[in-house]
Amino acid sequence: MSKGIFVWIIFLMVYGCVFMLHAFSEEKLDMDSTLNSHDLGVSTDAKPSGASSQISRGNGMGDGGRVIAGKVRVPTSLNIRKSAWGEIIGSFQESDTVNIIGTYDDWYQIEYDGGVALIHQNYVETPDKPAGRVPVRRKNSSGGYDTVSEETPASPAGNSSGRFGAPPCTPMPSSTSSEFGPRALFGHSFHNGIDLPVPNGTRLNALGDGTVIDSGFESGGGNFVRIRYDNGYEQFCCHLQRSLVSPPRRVSMGEQIAASDNTGEWTTGAHLHMGMKKNGANVDPRSVSGLPLPGK
Repeated sequence: MSKGIFVWIIFLMVYGCVFMLHAFSEEKLDMDSTLNSHDLGVSTDAKPSGASSQISRGNGMGDGGRVIAGKVRVPTSLNIRKSAWGEIIGSFQESDTVNIIGTYDDWYQIEYDGGVALIHQNYVETPDKPAGRVPVRRKNSSGGYDTVSEETPASPAGNSSGRFGAPPCTPMPSSTSSEFGPRALFGHSFHNGIDLPVPNGTRLNALGDGTVIDSGFESGGGNFVRIRYDNGYEQFCCHLQRSLVSPPRRVSMGEQIAASDNTGEWTTGAHLHMGMKKNGANVDPRSVSGLPLPGK
């Protein structure tokens, strides 16, 4: 082999290595960029024109990405969402305090129920920015933006009294079959609710005046319904025979919302599992003032 050919072989080998390293670096950058823009599952179809698609977690809220305490300013209740205009997973009331860890377009990223959620900036007061300064708008099918509201109205007629205190079942059982607290069953170490042993088809009632925020089926809990009441509490009922209401319907205190059953994998017999939340956190139903419950 001549010296010239040998040099050309060495040159081509070195050039090939450099080209492969460059391609790998570009691919990694593209992958990192994709992960950064989707790590919270935030939808980009609600992004106002000219806004950045970068999702910032814990940035822009102060030096060093510090957590900022905000206060909700809304006459009724404020939706908490998984993503921008995505699924509603809870609500806040007037004067509730939220921990803001970042921003995404017109939304605040907040600490919620052990994870991250979004609320609209317009309804939150911070030390540096009063509420009511950010337009609430959503992209429409024509490519423009519609002015909307993230508030949940008190009622279609505006005459809800915010009543609360109806029994969960009619008739009520004489005792519960399982309480809120530590319990080893179905792979879970904590029971986030109470179980009321009632026969299949038992009438289940709205605890108060409120709004249905979710209903459907899940493998563990079977048929379920979730209601947000005007007093700020949220109720979750599962193992249902069927739900008689669906979002965004308003319900009145004592109205039938479902019938009980034994659906789903996480059940050993006919009963109602009822969980309660306040500001996104599970609470013991027995701690809820005015909620009639049977003995233990």
